[in-house]
Amino acid sequence: MKKVLDILLVFVLLAAIGYLVYAGEISGGVNLFVTATPTLTSTPAPSLTPAFTLTPTLTVTPTYTFTPISTLTAAPPKTFTPIGTQAFTITP
Repeated sequence: MKKVLDILLVFVLLAAIGYLVYAGEISGGVNLFVTATPTLTSTPAPSLTPAFTLTPTLTVTPTYTFTPISTLTAAPPKTFTPIGTQAFTITP
């Protein structure tokens, strides 16, 4: 008799689980947990007071000047004597 009651209890439990699945209370064990995405809020909204400023404005002193190429003096020509017998001259 006890075995019959145990078997009936198992069938009743299976029927109850089947009903919960059919009613949508349990959907395959996937939606058993509620997930929520938290949002971060701040009251009041953060602000920078006063606004940042760069004081004073940076300046470059002195101003650099360059000598034009036309006023540069050329170095004297250099003569190279290679290991062979031919000599040549490079003029800047």
